[in-house]
This record gives sequence, structure tokens and C-alpha cells, in this order.
Amino acid sequence: MSRILITGASRGLGRALVPALRGRGHQVIATARNLSDLDDLDADIKLSLDVTSAESVDNAVAECGVPDVVINNAAYSVAGPLEAVETDAFERLLNINLLGPHRLIAALMPGMRKRGSGLIVNISSGTARGAPPLQGAYAVSKAALNLYSQALRMEVAPFGVRVLSIEPPGMKTDLVGAQPTYSRAGYEAYERRGAEMKAQRPGVDVDRVARKIAFAISEEPFSEHIGAAEFLVQTH
Repeated sequence: MSRILITGASRGLGRALVPALRGRGHQVIATARNLSDLDDLDADIKLSLDVTSAESVDNAVAECGVPDVVINNAAYSVAGPLEAVETDAFERLLNINLLGPHRLIAALMPGMRKRGSGLIVNISSGTARGAPPLQGAYAVSKAALNLYSQALRMEVAPFGVRVLSIEPPGMKTDLVGAQPTYSRAGYEAYERRGAEMKAQRPGVDVDRVARKIAFAISEEPFSEHIGAAEFLVQTH
């Protein structure tokens, strides 16, 4: 059994990961920016954690200690042509999707190095390999997280800490539906194409993705990377 901390557990993949991991005997620390969003979630421990706040990260770590596994799942998205995406929105996206994992990793890594073990799981996206129409900002943040994971993996391996990068395909969650959308005249063809792609591929069931991740964390041999295609061919 491992103690596993999940960020962004209030909805979507983060919420689905809680029962998937507990079903495999793990102790789950579910976190979300608003603690009340976790009221109906059956987790072992529930904590308030805002990954954009160093103080919030430090408080959460002080309360729960250094877990065996951390899953950096909290995410944010915006849509629209890059020229139209407001700088403040782009900064918020990077603050959550890239700097958020960094804050938590920086806070936990000294304890993991001292212990000589740990697993960092960074939830990236299939879009990191190729951005669909008008999803460039989100894709940029996830591509950066992939490179972050690659560098971190090499740096911390000598200390017994492992890094798993996961690139799920599009899932049936409210992440896209709730994203702010920006537009500019002249991009109508891309908007139509984006709508067509969404209709053609409505998304993979989030519970299926969660079960695959829970299996990867729990079983050997250990994987360093799980690409989008692997979620489409096998369910555990």
C-alpha cells in the first residue's frame, strides 16, 4: 500500500482516480483548492491545496507529510487562436499546469531524496504531441510539462525517485466545456474544424483512464511514460 496525494481531485480524472487507487489498497490524500468540493468524495484524507500558492503547498505538505506518490493532476485550459488568448489567461494556465506541479515537487523532493524513494506522476495530455485546432495554449503547457518530467527523471533517479509522465487522450470531463474561449475574425474555419473533431471523438471514459493509471502505479514493471494510444487498447 502506498500513500498517494492527488491534486485537482474535485472533478474529472482526479475524482475518478480516488476510487481507482483505493480499490487497489492505497491510502489516498485527495486535494482541491476548495475543500468543500471534496465533501462527497470517499478519500482517506482530504486537504485544501491551491497549486498556484506556495503557502498553500507548504501548508498541505506540513499537514500530510511526504507521500509515497504524488499525482500532479490539477489542470486548466483555454481555447482560441493564440493571438486572441489574453496574456493573463495564458499566465494562469501555465501557473496551474506547469508551475503548479513544480511547486509541489520542489516542496516534496527533499523528503523523497532523504527517504530514498518516491514516485512523481505528471498528468500531461495527448495534445502535447500535436495541438488540435485552437488548443495551442493548453498544448504548450503540457508539452512543457513533458520536458520538465524528462529532465526531472534524469536528475532524481540517483536518489531512488521515479517519474511517470502520462498523456491521456481527450476525456469525457468538463475541462473543455468550462474553458474560457477566445476568438478572432478569420478563424471560423478552425472553429468549425474543432467542433467537428469534438463531435467525431467525444472522449474516452474518465474511469477507464483512471483504472489504467492506477494499474501503472501499482504493478511492475514500472513505466516511465504512458501515451494516449495505450488508453485506447487496454483496460485494467
